[in-house]
Amino acid sequence: LVVGAPFDQNGAQKTGDIYRCSITNDTTNDCTKLGIGRVTLSNVSERKDNMRLGMSLVTNPKDNSFVACSPLWSHECGSSYYTTGMCSRVNANFRFSRIVAPALQRCPTFMDIVIVLDGSNSIYPWSEVQGFLISILQKFYIAPGQIQVGVLQYGEEVVHEFHLNDFRSVNEVVEAAKRIEQRGGTETRTALGIEKA
Repeated sequence: LVVGAPFDQNGAQKTGDIYRCSITNDTTNDCTKLGIGRVTLSNVSERKDNMRLGMSLVTNPKDNSFVACSPLWSHECGSSYYTTGMCSRVNANFRFSRIVAPALQRCPTFMDIVIVLDGSNSIYPWSEVQGFLISILQKFYIAPGQIQVGVLQYGEEVVHEFHLNDFRSVNEVVEAAKRIEQRGGTETRTALGIEKA
């Protein structure tokens, strides 16, 4: 017996899930959670809480597989949310097979941004540069398939502090920016910094 549990909890989120239950004459409850609610799509900013996995189930008698759907599954594109729903195909051995999401909209990368910092000794205090950088970074929507940010610092030498797509969220980028130290140097090689960016 396959049972849909659309209000089931997976960690902190109420994703829903599917249970496999054996039917016997005794009154024991012998059900096993399949863990389909933990399945994710790569390179998509998912919103899985309350997606109601298991609200609809359909079987395929030809190969004994079934499809379990999450009608309220959604994903983010910039500041917009698209509730397209998604389904998971499960094979006859009760193993996840593949995701079916025909209405999924891919979000194009809005932009690649490389921030070029003057890290020479002519810049003081460095804490103001970091504060300004962090303030800018917190305004970007950094996520897979969205905005990617890199930071390059120049002085006497040019150093890539981090590259595009090194980080997948605003929090990760801000933490990396907090660790950037001023490289210093008596020369300011602005043209070289821009060329390397």
